[in-house]
Amino acid sequence: MGVRGAVRHPRGHRRVLERLPIEVQASDGYLVLPGAQHLLRYLNGTGRVTGIVTGALEEAARIKLARGDLNRFLPFGGFGSDSADRVELTRRGIERGAALIRRELPPEHVHVLGDTPRDMEAAAAVGAVPVGVSTGTYRADALLGAGARVVVPTLEAYPPLLP
Repeated sequence: MGVRGAVRHPRGHRRVLERLPIEVQASDGYLVLPGAQHLLRYLNGTGRVTGIVTGALEEAARIKLARGDLNRFLPFGGFGSDSADRVELTRRGIERGAALIRRELPPEHVHVLGDTPRDMEAAAAVGAVPVGVSTGTYRADALLGAGARVVVPTLEAYPPLLP
């Protein structure tokens, strides 16, 4: 959609956000990855807190997640509206998770699932566990090279890795 670049410009982002719900609803390319709802439901059922880290503005991310009914599983996160630096917004997401549960959330207890090398690098930089998901553009070797401890082919393959 080209929204990512547009929303970074203060004057244009309001206009983009006003149009985004219409674009997301009309998009034939909108896809909730197989296993996403099941995984989020599973994590929620185990008492784990789940959040999102994305370079999108929070409002834009919430609009996109709403179509797939995923906001209910992701009450906090780190967003492009927090910082343009992926490491900083990952750190911010962990801080918000800790605030939500009202206790310390050691980064080494946080799994960051991502499909880009930047996701893996940011997770490693804050001390979280980088878990690559090779459902996007990047293959497993690129995710492992960027610091992923493990790479799964789909979100459906992730739950068995949890203690």
